[in-house]
Amino acid sequence: MAAPQNEPTALFGRAVDLAYRQVIPALVFSAIVPVPVAWLLRGTADHRLLVVWVGCLLAIVLARLVGVRRYFVAHDRLAHPSVWARWFVLGAGASGLVWSALGTVLFPASEVWTRTLIGFVISGICAIGLVSLGALAQAYRAFMLALLLPISAYHLLHGGQEQVGIGAAALTFSGTLLITSRRAAANVMSTLQATAQSEDLASRLAGAIEEARGQNAALEREIAERERTQKELEAARTRAEAANHAKSQFLATMSHEIRTPLNGVVGMLELISESDLTSAQRGMAHSASRSCEALLAVINNILDLSKIEANRLELEAIAFDPSRLVQDVAALLADAAERKGLKMTCHTSSELPQVVGDPNRLRQVLINLVANAVKFTNAGEVVVELQQSAAVSPGVVALHFAVRDTGIGLRPDEIDRLFQPFSQADMSTSRRYGGTGLGLAISRQLVELMGGTISLHSTPGSGSTFAYDVTLPVAPRLEPGPHAVGTASVVRSAPHEAGVDPLTPGVSREPSATATAAGPNPLAPLAKSRVLVVEDHAVNRQVASAMLSRLGCQVRLATGGAEGVQAACSGAFDVILMDCQMPELDGFEATRRIRAHERLTGGHKVPIVALTANALQGDRERCLGAGMDDYLAKPFTTATLRETLGRWIGTGSALTDATGPSRLKLPAEVPAVLHAKTLSEVRSIDPDGTLIRAVVEIF
Repeated sequence: MAAPQNEPTALFGRAVDLAYRQVIPALVFSAIVPVPVAWLLRGTADHRLLVVWVGCLLAIVLARLVGVRRYFVAHDRLAHPSVWARWFVLGAGASGLVWSALGTVLFPASEVWTRTLIGFVISGICAIGLVSLGALAQAYRAFMLALLLPISAYHLLHGGQEQVGIGAAALTFSGTLLITSRRAAANVMSTLQATAQSEDLASRLAGAIEEARGQNAALEREIAERERTQKELEAARTRAEAANHAKSQFLATMSHEIRTPLNGVVGMLELISESDLTSAQRGMAHSASRSCEALLAVINNILDLSKIEANRLELEAIAFDPSRLVQDVAALLADAAERKGLKMTCHTSSELPQVVGDPNRLRQVLINLVANAVKFTNAGEVVVELQQSAAVSPGVVALHFAVRDTGIGLRPDEIDRLFQPFSQADMSTSRRYGGTGLGLAISRQLVELMGGTISLHSTPGSGSTFAYDVTLPVAPRLEPGPHAVGTASVVRSAPHEAGVDPLTPGVSREPSATATAAGPNPLAPLAKSRVLVVEDHAVNRQVASAMLSRLGCQVRLATGGAEGVQAACSGAFDVILMDCQMPELDGFEATRRIRAHERLTGGHKVPIVALTANALQGDRERCLGAGMDDYLAKPFTTATLRETLGRWIGTGSALTDATGPSRLKLPAEVPAVLHAKTLSEVRSIDPDGTLIRAVVEIF
């Protein structure tokens, strides 16, 4: 069936869609009504005919419901309305034909009430059909003619005055319904057309509204631009204050999240270093300690980013060996290169003197460049070089640091934005290799702050060479370091043997200046001291407990602020070590509650020492303002812990004078075995291995 010529296809499709939606209740009605009607006719009609009639109606209803479902799941139903209309009309005609059996073969011969009932049922069916099929005039005409024409023909052909009257009435009813259906279909089409016009008008109105909004937004932007011009200085100050606050919050969070696990690593390494180790094992511990120190230096440098931008960063002036600095950086990152199958080579120029400058800042820049080279190189090598440039003036040396790799390289347009903060070559690089794009920006600022320059030469697919030049004064009256004699070359291209890292020398620890039988015991003031440790981080709790136990203290552990308050209020302690950042109840609020309990009960004020991983200006003042008595920044060592406790338990001056931080020196040779005695020492510190496993999992 084709769409009417005077109606657009889209409008005809709407009519078909409406017909399918409206027919569902009528089909449900057609499935229910035949059963009670058949029951009422059981005394006047043949039972077999009734069963066949009900079965045919139910089968047609089921088939039409299946067709309705297929229509609604079809994605292209509105594109082919005539096909769906044809099936719809066919189903309506079939339903009308089966319903006509009520007025023909099932029509009773004599009982008036049954005839009246059938007349009402047929009239109701026609009325329901007009409502449910009126959206599609062809379907209603097919249904009505299939229903009434057989009834009219049946009664007219049988003769008899009464039956002729019934047939004539059916014909008259048919004509009336035809006229009514035509008007109903016209009304439906008019309604659909009006709906389509309304939707079109609404669409155009929405477009006009959107255009008006755009013009209004443009006007608002112009007004806002004028206001921003008038208040430029005030707005700039407000944005700067907000940015500084956000940056401070970020730096504080980052400092805490990194320093907290780092405290466990540093503490564990210190405990292991104080055990009976061989030279090789002590060398490994020393290498790990140097890595922690380098990581801590990087953290501090990132925290100084705001100072760099504000031109308030102060550079140190320390005598150091630049050759040793370069080799230490290469040794630190050699493992990462080896894991990727890269060859790491380090060359330093001969006869380089010791210089005066800031080795931590130079090391930070070099670590960043070498780490980037390893990260962005998948095959080949990474070469780290240090050479002396042309002479500048007596007592001054120009150093040229260079890092060359065989990595992915960069295009010229990528180089321009590479040294901008939070920028990388492109977003795909960031997704593949990670990173924030902040390292090179910090490196450039540090080099320029030292009066130097940084440069980059790169070829896509062939690699890159990052270089920076700084001019530093020669250190007076200092001999060149042992690694600056001749041309130093450190190469790693294959796994080392017997567990010995050729880049990492072994170390030995000098005996600490602890008290012996000939003098007083510096730990005596701390012996049997009762210390409460309130710390939510499991590794840091175990490290603090181990350190305090080695100092002779009696330790009680609390896993959170609420537990710490309960323990402090119910027990007697000489000092409380309170972590600041804890979930639910932090150290500041816990301290306030402990102080409030002391004031309420009139009890002794127990010294509270803050343990915090934050390292920003103002953290100490905040701790003291909350009622704490002292401040110990993470990561801390046994020496700093002993010194802090000594200020509050007995006389602590002798403690720090008696023994200071252990000093490390390079041994002449590096043994390469880990024997059973050392393993026993480690197990004595951590019997079940929980602490060591936790530290390894963190890093």
